Amino acid sequence: MQESAEQSQDAITEEEISGAAELGPKPAARNAFTELMSSKDKVSKVGEVRPPKRKLNFFSGRDGLGEYTRDPTSFDSSCVIYFNDDFVVINDMYPKSSVHTLLLPRSPRNLLHPFEAFEDLEFLKKVQEETYKLKGLVAKELRRRYGKYSAKDQMREKVLNGEVDLPEGEDLPEGRDWEKDVMVGIHAHPSMNHLHVHVLSIDRFSECLKHRKHYNSFATPFLIDVKDFPLAKDDPRRHPGREGYLDRDLRCWRCGKNFGNKFARLKEHLAIEFKEWRAELSSPVQMSTGEPLHSISTRFLVISDTHNFKFENIPKYGVTVSFQHPVPRADVVIHCGDLTMRGGAKHYRDVIEMLGSLDAELKLVIAGNHDVDLDKDYWRDSDEPYTEPDEHDEAMEVMTGLEAVEKGIRYLEEGLHSFTLKNGAKFTVYASPYQPEFCRFAFPYLRHQDRFNLPEQAAKGVTSIAKNPVPDFPGVDIMMTHGPPRGIMDKTDDGFHAGCDNLLRAAARARPRMYCFGHIHEGYGLNLVTWKPKGTNLDDKQVEQQSRITNTYPNSNKASVRFGEETLMVNAAIMNIRYRPRNAPWLIDLDLPVASDVGSGI
Repeated sequence: MQESAEQSQDAITEEEISGAAELGPKPAARNAFTELMSSKDKVSKVGEVRPPKRKLNFFSGRDGLGEYTRDPTSFDSSCVIYFNDDFVVINDMYPKSSVHTLLLPRSPRNLLHPFEAFEDLEFLKKVQEETYKLKGLVAKELRRRYGKYSAKDQMREKVLNGEVDLPEGEDLPEGRDWEKDVMVGIHAHPSMNHLHVHVLSIDRFSECLKHRKHYNSFATPFLIDVKDFPLAKDDPRRHPGREGYLDRDLRCWRCGKNFGNKFARLKEHLAIEFKEWRAELSSPVQMSTGEPLHSISTRFLVISDTHNFKFENIPKYGVTVSFQHPVPRADVVIHCGDLTMRGGAKHYRDVIEMLGSLDAELKLVIAGNHDVDLDKDYWRDSDEPYTEPDEHDEAMEVMTGLEAVEKGIRYLEEGLHSFTLKNGAKFTVYASPYQPEFCRFAFPYLRHQDRFNLPEQAAKGVTSIAKNPVPDFPGVDIMMTHGPPRGIMDKTDDGFHAGCDNLLRAAARARPRMYCFGHIHEGYGLNLVTWKPKGTNLDDKQVEQQSRITNTYPNSNKASVRFGEETLMVNAAIMNIRYRPRNAPWLIDLDLPVASDVGSGI
């Protein structure tokens, strides 16, 4: 019998739906989740170890998850992690990652399709809040299991185990941010009738991951993040069959390698990636099918938000600092602004000295909102105390003067800039220090103003003020702005997406090879962004997928992207939210076209 169109979009098999498939490894009766939750959740009794009152094959087809919500006490703590009046959290019976949990709402709306259920905004908010609570719990479980393997967690583990004493006044090392290794979402076509949210580790390392649909249901937009709800009526994710998510080529979630339909080869590769992800080893982004015949690998050192950083002040910060000498050599240094805390010629001289100590042929620099005296218009109209008009001129003289030029430093103002390196690589940069108005600091614009798109390119209801618009593809190789585009490593500590919609729109038109920014310290990271196919209406969602990439500094990340289809996005803020230089620089090897006439463009 030919399967129906609806059945063809099931991400799991009929045997899994009925509970007849071979089970994955059973967790210990008292696991990390029950240890963490039993003393905190008064409703949950998962701390008690009891034999299950039902056999594991109790399922009645697509309604099977309802058993958990009706009577969670029927299951032991290897199945039910915790429950309360509103939710039940369970271990997925057929996990598709090393840690895979399900959040089950105990609501009358739990039999609705999520697209309909989440139109109730009060219900949606409650589900989102519980999801983020569970995400934190899964992150703790990842640290418990894999912290001993993780490079960033090793010092923290040694301190906690009493192997190393902390210097007086120094905080416990933060270690790895495991929440960044947890993904959450709902399938566009759920295979089970009861509403459930997947909260799982990103590794996709499991015996139960057995075919293409399994993998692609967690590696394509088929998995919809709960923060994206409610979906717009024209959101393409409402039509997973039409979009063909489950039938797409198999691509490694971590390095991006395309395995076509070779699932067995992907599975072998995932086992290797799992060990490297666990230890935070290098993962090259191998996607060079769109590159020209003649290209050359060029190394970039990307930093941002250094805020008066000086190498000689490292001992005073009281934290572990990755950005210290010896800094690996690069062809190009990129600095995306916030050179200082509040401007000042003295501090810009320190920046010149710091950048001058880096071994690179070319050092590209833009200002940020903290570099107040580099913004002529802001400084002229400023109510900053003790300001003098000539302070802007003095600041500019430092950043563009002979000493800066001799040290390879190029201070870029908004617009296009082209360079040819001694290795023969050529590239064009779009630079802009501007970001949406922020605390009455420098280089501001209002959110309804668009600096980056011409009137015919701008969104409806937005006023184009573009004097130096971003060019269409393929007019720019690298973008560097101080602020991020909206929705890409732009989330502040209080959950606000501070990025710019108009900047994202411009980036979607330009599709550069690499896009570097900073500004939002807590957004630090590296994502490979896959764009929607060319020709997609700019008013539609442009980003198809974001894949997180681990920093391997002082080793380099190999990044040859498919030009026009993907962009490497870098939030390179060195300072954390407490203005301590905890974040490592990004060292990225990027293939660039070769100039017809080799020479120096600086």
